[in-house]
Amino acid sequence: MKNKLIGAVFLLITLSIGLYKYAYKPHPKTLDQDVVFQGQLADFNKFIDQESGVYNTYVSISGELTSYSAYVLSMGNVVCHFTDSVSVKNKKITIKGRYLGYDDLMQEHALDQCIIIE
Repeated sequence: MKNKLIGAVFLLITLSIGLYKYAYKPHPKTLDQDVVFQGQLADFNKFIDQESGVYNTYVSISGELTSYSAYVLSMGNVVCHFTDSVSVKNKKITIKGRYLGYDDLMQEHALDQCIIIE
C-alpha cells in the first residue's frame, strides 16, 4: 500500500514537471530565426505583392530611416516595433523582425520583435 502511494506521488510529480516544461517553453529569439525575405525596402514591397502567406514569418529589410521614436521605427511604409528602447546612429539601417501584415487604414506594413542588424 505504501509503495503504491509513493509510486503515485512520484508519477504525479514527474507529470507535473513535464507539463510545466511543455507549457512554458522560452520564446524564440528574433536573431536565431530564418528569414523568408532579405533585401531592400523597394524589393520587399514587390515581394509582399507577389507572395501570400508570409504573415508571422521573419524578414530582414535594408533601407533608409524616415522616422523613429523610443520603441517604433519607420522606413517608408514599413513600421517596426521594438521590445526595448532603440537608438539609431545613422539613417541607413538593416532590421530584422516578424511580419504582422498590412494595415489598410495607415497604409503601412507592420513588423514586431524587431532588432537592428546594422
